[in-house]
Amino acid sequence: MLASIDWANPVKSTRMVRGKPRTDKRYTVICPTCGNTRLLRSDDAKKAERTNRPCSRCHASIAGKQGYKATVRNKGKDFAVGCVQQYRLSNPSSLEQQVMGALNTAGIAYEREVLLQHDNRHYLIDFIVGNIAIEVQGEWAHQFHKTRDENKAFAIIRAGYTYLGLLEDQIDKVISIIRHLQGARSYA
Repeated sequence: MLASIDWANPVKSTRMVRGKPRTDKRYTVICPTCGNTRLLRSDDAKKAERTNRPCSRCHASIAGKQGYKATVRNKGKDFAVGCVQQYRLSNPSSLEQQVMGALNTAGIAYEREVLLQHDNRHYLIDFIVGNIAIEVQGEWAHQFHKTRDENKAFAIIRAGYTYLGLLEDQIDKVISIIRHLQGARSYA
C-alpha cells in the first residue's frame, strides 16, 4: 500500500513562534503500514509520498525488528533474547503494571518474563503464578498478532502450564480468575 495524501483539502494548523501565532497548512497522510492518519507539512508529505515512509510508530517497530536481527547475527540468539528479557523486566506495560499491582496487593507470588523455549522458538511469558502462565493482551497491540499469540499459547500449554490470556477488560478480575484456576486444579 502506498502512502495516501489528500492534497485537495489541507488542514490549517496554528502554532506559536516567538510568541506570535503562525498558521501552516498540513496535509493528511495515511500510513502505508497501519492505515493511521497523520498531519504533515507540505515538504514532509511530499517526502512521505515519494519514499512511502510509514508513521513513526510503524517505523520504530520495523527498526526494532531490524535491530534485533542484527543483534542475533552479531551476538547470538541467547544474547538477544536476554536483552529483550531485561528490557521487558525494566519496562512493564501499563497493563502489566496493573496486574503486578493486583498480585502484590493480594500477596500472590509471581515471576515475570519467564523464558520458554519450544520448537527452536523463544517465548517470554508475562507472568507465572504457580503452574499458571498469564499473558496480558492489550486489544490494540494483539489484534495484529493473532497467529503469534496462538503459537505462544500452544507452546505454553505444551510446556505443562495452564494458559490464561487476560484481555484489558479482565485485568480487574485477575485475582478471582487465578484463585478459581488454583482451586479447580487442586480438585483435579
